[in-house]
Amino acid sequence: MILRRFRLMTWAAVFLASSIGGLVLIGWAWDIAFLKSLRPEWNAMRAVTAVCLILSGAALAGVQGERLGRRRRGAVLALCTAIILVSLLTIAAYIFRHLLGREPALAEGPFFSAFLSPDRRMAVVTAIVFTLNGIALALLGTGRPRAAGFSHALALSSMSLCHLMLVGYFFDVRPLYNWPLNPIAMHTALALFLSSAGILCSRPDTWLLGVLTGREAGGVLARRLFPALVLIPLLVGWLWHSGERAGFYNLPVGTALMVTTNTLTLLLLTWWAARLVSRTDERRRRMEDDVRRLNADLERRVEERTAELTRLNVELEKARDEALESARAKSQFLANMSHEIRTPLNAVIGMSGLILRTPLNDEQKEYADVVQGSAESLLAVVNDILDLSKIESGKMTLDRRPFDLRSLARETIDLFTLEAGKKGLDIKLHYSPDVPSALTGDEGRLRQVLTNLIGNAVKFTSRGDVRVLVHKEDESERKVHIRIDVSDTGIGIAPQDKTRLFQPFSQVDASLTRRFGGTGLGLAIAKQFVNMMGGTMGVVSESGKGSTFWFSVPLVKQPVSAEGLHPSGKSAERSESPLLAGSEERKDLAILVVEDNPINQKVVVAQLKKLGCPSDAVPNGRDALEALQKKSYDLIFMDCQMPAMDGYKTTEEIRKKERDRQHTPVIAMTAHAMQGDKEKCFSSGMDDYIAKPVHLEDLAHAINTWARSIKKIPSPSKP
Repeated sequence: MILRRFRLMTWAAVFLASSIGGLVLIGWAWDIAFLKSLRPEWNAMRAVTAVCLILSGAALAGVQGERLGRRRRGAVLALCTAIILVSLLTIAAYIFRHLLGREPALAEGPFFSAFLSPDRRMAVVTAIVFTLNGIALALLGTGRPRAAGFSHALALSSMSLCHLMLVGYFFDVRPLYNWPLNPIAMHTALALFLSSAGILCSRPDTWLLGVLTGREAGGVLARRLFPALVLIPLLVGWLWHSGERAGFYNLPVGTALMVTTNTLTLLLLTWWAARLVSRTDERRRRMEDDVRRLNADLERRVEERTAELTRLNVELEKARDEALESARAKSQFLANMSHEIRTPLNAVIGMSGLILRTPLNDEQKEYADVVQGSAESLLAVVNDILDLSKIESGKMTLDRRPFDLRSLARETIDLFTLEAGKKGLDIKLHYSPDVPSALTGDEGRLRQVLTNLIGNAVKFTSRGDVRVLVHKEDESERKVHIRIDVSDTGIGIAPQDKTRLFQPFSQVDASLTRRFGGTGLGLAIAKQFVNMMGGTMGVVSESGKGSTFWFSVPLVKQPVSAEGLHPSGKSAERSESPLLAGSEERKDLAILVVEDNPINQKVVVAQLKKLGCPSDAVPNGRDALEALQKKSYDLIFMDCQMPAMDGYKTTEEIRKKERDRQHTPVIAMTAHAMQGDKEKCFSSGMDDYIAKPVHLEDLAHAINTWARSIKKIPSPSKP
């Protein structure tokens, strides 16, 4: 704000000095005596002086601003050069006339006579001031920071000369303005004083004015004392001079009065300055006290906030630990519940499966089917809850392997053929010819999603048909986007109910009188699986007119070999070995079953017997190690959770004792099906993993796989 005021003073000086020069030129042009000399007894300003005032005003206006352009600097330097040249020629003319006794030859020329002739040339003091101001403006025009200091020194010298002449006019002391060489006009002195002051104010943040415009106490004190220091001496001097001229007192008395007045004035100014400094210092102390109080209050608040944050951090850490413990307890609870539920389910499903393979009458077969179907439904619920827990904890991972999509779709449909036949429904598969079969992806998750959609379609459709459409959305060199639509002619879904379809534990009909059961987890889990595979899932439905559930996923294409086999080893056409193939050869295998639950032990032994595999059974790991010392076994089915010694520790002991001897395959057979259980089995040295409930097909596949590695039975022949 202060710097802005000083720059405004510069523009005021430019305007006033240029205006004075312009008015004087008008006075010379129209011969107006008042404009040329203000008073008849005063000296008149020369026309060349007025022109130089206008040029210096233009140069002073040109140096304003922080940055000067190239053209602007050139114009300022040109104006300054003209002013300095005229001034130096004027000074040279006075030297020639008064020292050499003649006028210079240039004064008689047609061009220079306009401002060098005796009746037109400016006063020598005026020429000196113009020279000083011209150099000062030229230095400012260079734009260099150091030049401003030299410019201020030159402008201050000019101001001193002009101030001396103005004081002479003010007190009517003629020797001060009527110089012997050439008298100077009163408005010339005033205009030059304003120009010099404008040069000082144009750079108010450097050198002399840097102290005056500062925000420190010195700057504040200087700005307040400056008007008094300028005006009081003038006023005292004028009073002293006027009283002496009026005869009120003689020179000695006037001198004494002036000294006394100046002394009192200086004392008053000193007292006022000291009082101002004291007030400023007191205000500073109050501000420091306020700052100290604020700092103390701020420190107190910071300490309070720090203590509060520390308390909150402790609570957050405690809450985090409780949440982690809760999650761990939840995972442990789910793992235990999975184990406890799967263990009896293994017996129910295993025994019912064995019963169904024995001769039964129609009523017995119906009862056994109900038992096995109910057990499978309960197993599906358990699997859904475990899958949801894995997804929520972020532990669900994809298992990308080569598979045959056409076989997957056909096998999934075959699972529901019997149930659909009971309701008179027809399940149709339309597999688009341009869709490749050999693909890579998570076959298990895709099968689970498709099973859920087809199962829902069959469950909610009472008449008509269910259609499964497999077609291609997009294809690149390595990938193909597959879309599968499952359409039915069932009850449909109302628009307001669609938003709840893919939410966990949410059902369209959640009333106690609903016709269809279920946990409401299937679609939510299916959508999560599709999202994990980078796909999307949706539904198009209308109440009473059926529904179409669809999902689209990107899969990697696999080449088909010349023999028609996929990289996964499966044929492009559906083929599988008979369940009991190679039963005679299996009689040569020595199999050990390590299972602590007596019922499950009987189930597994009976299933192996059904497959033609005699086996021995022990209830824990210690007995298993003792059995291995007495007899050599080709294959071991190992439960993981057992008393005395669990399956993990038992397998580690088996591997330590084998060393360089023949490797005995150990297949985990456990009710633990949480994320990481399979990896834990493999890290302990086990070779394969079967989750309970154990189906007869799972046992047959495991035996066929590992028996071939020990060359006891041949591989199943190709169909």
